[in-house]
Formats: sequence, C-alpha cells, structure tokens
Amino acid sequence: LADGSGTVTPFLRGVGSNVETVGNEGSVALYVDGVYYSRLDPGLFRLNNIEQIETISGPQGTLFGRNASGGVLQIVTRDPAPGAGPVLEASLGYSNYQTTDSSVYASSGLGDKLAADFALVYHDEAQGWGRDLYDGTPTYRDRDLDLRSKLVADVSDATKIVLTLDYESAYTQVGEANHFFTSVQGYPDGSGIIPQVSFYDKLTNSPDYATPQDRGAALRIVHDFDSVSLHDLVAYRRQNEFDN
Repeated sequence: LADGSGTVTPFLRGVGSNVETVGNEGSVALYVDGVYYSRLDPGLFRLNNIEQIETISGPQGTLFGRNASGGVLQIVTRDPAPGAGPVLEASLGYSNYQTTDSSVYASSGLGDKLAADFALVYHDEAQGWGRDLYDGTPTYRDRDLDLRSKLVADVSDATKIVLTLDYESAYTQVGEANHFFTSVQGYPDGSGIIPQVSFYDKLTNSPDYATPQDRGAALRIVHDFDSVSLHDLVAYRRQNEFDN
C-alpha cells in the first residue's frame, strides 16, 4: 500500500497504479463490506472495527468487474450482534513528530433483534517530517478523522438487514508536490543558485496539501433459503477533494 494525495494506492504482486487523480480507477479494486471505493482514505485502516482484510490477486472481471484487473483488496468490518452486551474499546497515544492517535469502538445489542456500533479514529501529525525553507513552516503533515457506524436488525431467523454509515475527512501533505530540485537551478532575477533541499523539505511560499472528504451509506439484506443465501446490497458514495 502507498499513501499519496490522501488516497490509498494498493499493489498486489507488483501490479498497481500510481495515478491518483480524481476519477481514476486503480487496477487493484478496493471494497469495504462489498461496496466498491474508487478512492480510499488511509485513515480507514486505523479503525479498530476491522474484522479481516481479504486479498485476491490477478484479474477478477467475472465477480468484481473491470476495475479489478490487478486483483481485489476487501476490508470486512465487524457486525454488532443483537442480544449481546455492551462493548467499549478505546485507545489514546502520543508519539514523535507531535503525533496524536485516538480511537473508540462501542457496540451493544438493542434487544434481541437490534444491535448498533460506532467506530471513531482521529490522527494528527502536527510537526511534519520536514519544513518549508521559505517561511519555516512544517511539511509532510497529516491529519484525518474517520467515523463508521452500523445498525443490524434480525428481522427473522432467515433474514438480516445491515445499515452502514461512514464519514472520512483528512488534511494531508503526504505525496503532494514539495518543490525539491534534482538539478542546479537559479533564481529568475539572477541573484544566485537555488539551494538543494531534502526530500521532505521544500522552498516555496505556495502551500501544498489535499483535503479529501468521503461519505456514504450502504444497505445490505441477507436472506437464507434452504440451500442458498441471497444477498442484496445497495450503496451510495460521495467524494470531494481539494488540492492546493
């Protein structure tokens, strides 16, 4: 997995795409609980409600469509259990580069037929890995907020309905242009040579960041017959991104 411009770009067995522009569909398809994500916020991988991550390499055009020429990466999240007792998991951490990480997962049954859960993660790297030599501000900073909730209803012994809501918002300088030079260049006024800067530093008064937002809803209905199981999945997704 690579993270650039606030977007996860997966590779499987060396097959993938570095193109991160809005509207581009990578050659490794990304799914969350069966819903296709054309662009995926990296903060989703920090959520503590992830049950498992599934990978399938090679073209998957029969089951997953044309977007899966390199394979499939699917994230499966927990389903809260009707009738179960309350569960609360929380963590708070602080590390180098003034990085704060916090997460909360809460789940509870709402009687014998209903259950709900809520997952939250907040990540803030305030210091950054480098700095802008023009004004001294930090560069390569990263901040994101991810929320996800499910409501599960056991309508009958054979039918289950799952409603999922999610929201992700981020501010990131990771993978953005940093204006570092690999060859000798001079100032336009001829006053001298622009100094070399490191990979994480930059020399410009122009900000470089992305602010992606992703939200959606999904409704899954599962009905078990005697010998087969019928799954009906309907989803809505909206994605916005501003790049500077």
